[in-house]
Amino acid sequence: MTIVSAGAVHSPAILLRSGIGVDDGRPVGANLMDHAATPGFEVALVPEARLPFADTRTFTSMLRYTSGLADAGPNDMQILWFDGVGATDAGMADARIIGAVMRVFSRGRVRLRSNDPTMDPIVEFRLLSDDRDVVRLRDAVRRIIELVRHPAVTAVIERAVALETPLDELDSDDAIGSWLREHVTDYMHAAGTCRMGATDDPEAVVDTECRVIGYDGLRVCDASVLPDVPKANTHLTTVAIAERIAEILRAGA
Repeated sequence: MTIVSAGAVHSPAILLRSGIGVDDGRPVGANLMDHAATPGFEVALVPEARLPFADTRTFTSMLRYTSGLADAGPNDMQILWFDGVGATDAGMADARIIGAVMRVFSRGRVRLRSNDPTMDPIVEFRLLSDDRDVVRLRDAVRRIIELVRHPAVTAVIERAVALETPLDELDSDDAIGSWLREHVTDYMHAAGTCRMGATDDPEAVVDTECRVIGYDGLRVCDASVLPDVPKANTHLTTVAIAERIAEILRAGA
């Protein structure tokens, strides 16, 4: 039994270099997903609002909310506030706000740059390739701007910019959309490139027990098998998959 567990970028690359997904019809490397996010809205804090110590916890606030847009369902968005951006005096003088799309419609792909295992594969996230993600992340930008202009926030900050862009420049759908397409980033929650499904599902790479379809003695066990990316960090879901596969293997299946 061989188990591939190199993550949603490198597990499909290993399979592709082994010939799996090349001529057998399996979509290895397709269905790449991640949570599309804004870059940081950089917020300069007044001295009395800054962290007192460099080892103080910086992430203390997360807003999960339902946008009501694009039929994305409940809890499809997040806004995060970081109380500092570094362990130096300069880092503690600034806060950061990030918005993210947690229900993801855009899909990308991982493909080989070379069969040389020392060369990283090509990763095409295509984070805002689906307009449903654009509409909701654009809405998150508006919400963040409204947040930093709220009197409770303006009382503790000196200024705020969208990465390096003045907030007043993000005054229309076109301006926000252009800014997002230029600066969009990811949550480092890559998933889906060895998608799980039924054995007769043409979009599946592994079955519901993480066995590579059409190959004996080979499983994939990491976030690459997720059919969809959770509306949360992927860590606990990936641990649950690993525990389930360990249980199956202990039972001799």
